[in-house]
Amino acid sequence: MLDDDGGFTIIENKVLLDERLTRIDKIVYAVLALHADNNKRTAYPSLTRICKLASVTRKPAIQSIRNLEKYGYIRTTKRSGTSTLYHVGTRVATPPREGSQSTEGGGVAPPKLDSYNYTKELKEILDYLNSETDSSYSSKSAVTQRLVKARLKEGFTVEGFKLVISAMVQEWGKDPKMAMYLRPQTLFGTKMENYFEIGAKKIKEGSLNGV
Repeated sequence: MLDDDGGFTIIENKVLLDERLTRIDKIVYAVLALHADNNKRTAYPSLTRICKLASVTRKPAIQSIRNLEKYGYIRTTKRSGTSTLYHVGTRVATPPREGSQSTEGGGVAPPKLDSYNYTKELKEILDYLNSETDSSYSSKSAVTQRLVKARLKEGFTVEGFKLVISAMVQEWGKDPKMAMYLRPQTLFGTKMENYFEIGAKKIKEGSLNGV
């Protein structure tokens, strides 16, 4: 449990001394350690919260998470919901040996990221897009699935997709020429981070409520 008043966070010395890690890598690790359970050393902060506490944008935060996992300081697994579970610290970051079972989740090893099909997330995102734009886009579309899965693997959450949708509906919805771009191919493509930043700015300015 986080303690804002008088609490402290333990950081392994090897993290601070590892010259392969950047300054941002070490700050992101500190944020994950802050959220980690004292016993299992697991945490599930959203990427938005990690970025906020580390004072970085999404791309460097995602790169730092990859670096920390590459060098064995954390391990990530996909939760059954929409967020990522982080195993923090070298003691728990090493995955179970192949053929062995994890004790988490009733002894069933968590699904590998590449094998996770994101069916629940796809449906929730498309349902929200359709409700906000009065459309009928299908979560079974191969193009839409590819785009959504690519962005989810980059670290976007379902809440991040909803923020993009809400922000761009507010931005383009009343303009007939732009409203046609309120579609998966545009919103969830390679410029999605730009649209996310527009949404984050709108929330900060108070012109858009959080989703």
